[in-house]
Amino acid sequence: MGSKRKFAIICALIVTNSCLVFQYAQDKYTLPDWLDELAQSSKYVVITAIDSLATKPMSAKIVLAKPTNQFSPATAVPNELPHTGTTCLDKRNATKSKQIYTWTDSQGVQHLSDRPRRIDDGTPVTLVSNIPAEDLSINFLGLQGSYNLRQGIVSSVNASKRLFEKVVPAELVKPLTINFRLFTDQTGYDKYRGPATGLLKNSQGFYRSGTNESVVWVKTESQGEKTAVHEAMHSINRHYFGQMSKWLNEGVAELAEDIAQNPKNIRTTLRSKRLLPVSDLLNSTHVEWTQDSSIHYRTAKALVSYLYFTDRAALTRLLLAESENGCETLRQLEVTRIIGKDARAIDTMLKRWFS
Repeated sequence: MGSKRKFAIICALIVTNSCLVFQYAQDKYTLPDWLDELAQSSKYVVITAIDSLATKPMSAKIVLAKPTNQFSPATAVPNELPHTGTTCLDKRNATKSKQIYTWTDSQGVQHLSDRPRRIDDGTPVTLVSNIPAEDLSINFLGLQGSYNLRQGIVSSVNASKRLFEKVVPAELVKPLTINFRLFTDQTGYDKYRGPATGLLKNSQGFYRSGTNESVVWVKTESQGEKTAVHEAMHSINRHYFGQMSKWLNEGVAELAEDIAQNPKNIRTTLRSKRLLPVSDLLNSTHVEWTQDSSIHYRTAKALVSYLYFTDRAALTRLLLAESENGCETLRQLEVTRIIGKDARAIDTMLKRWFS
């Protein structure tokens, strides 16, 4: 029955179409009365059939998929290890077919390519020189911490901008907000830190990239101010450079704490301390950092301080390379190529600088 109905509709459509063609040309041709009557009746048959099909219920059954739980609880998954993340949340590599790189080489030639540049010790860089005050805003979340402490943190963070103004490539600077959350009691700090950041149990602060919070446990106001500066540098690093090597991320933050000091004082403090070989520092894992964090932080600060006070262009190129390598981080081969010295030569230069 269904096939006969379809056949009738098709025939009616053909007849109607033919009639319409004749009607379109009726200025030239006159339809016979019997054909005109057939066309009109066929037209009503087609309209009725179409209305019937449009209002007829669908026989096919639509099955909706049952909703699934797409998100697991986040409380048990750390989004940040001590001071730096293990998961790249802030940089994503573009699709290779759409990834375009542009740069100017040491000869002044501008390049446009689907491959990233090979940054080395001759790559030209342009420094930002000045970071406008409006491009760096500071918020305090919560009510803990004295007014004097908060004012001291603001002053110290603004003073530490000098570090970045002398080494940050101009094209990487962007407006950002540093969010501080201060705790004057350890219980509140530990509770807020939660089980997800259990590796931070001996810390006095951490940076949580997922919420862009610099969290500080204020044992004393002088310590709280220095820790706040350290964590603020991680916020700036994340927004300017993205995923970074832990030694570079921590070294910059450690130096920022003491950037207002005379370089001689920094050298004197580090001179009597044992340092790791540069090769060991560049290849250290997060587990090794956790097992002996003091010497890792100290060596990272020593290397970044050495570069900052003796070869800022090399430090700038390292930061530039980190900003362009997606979710990868610098390997030893890349670091030594950019600095222009191998690991042993850097060790020798460090010892000479501290002597």
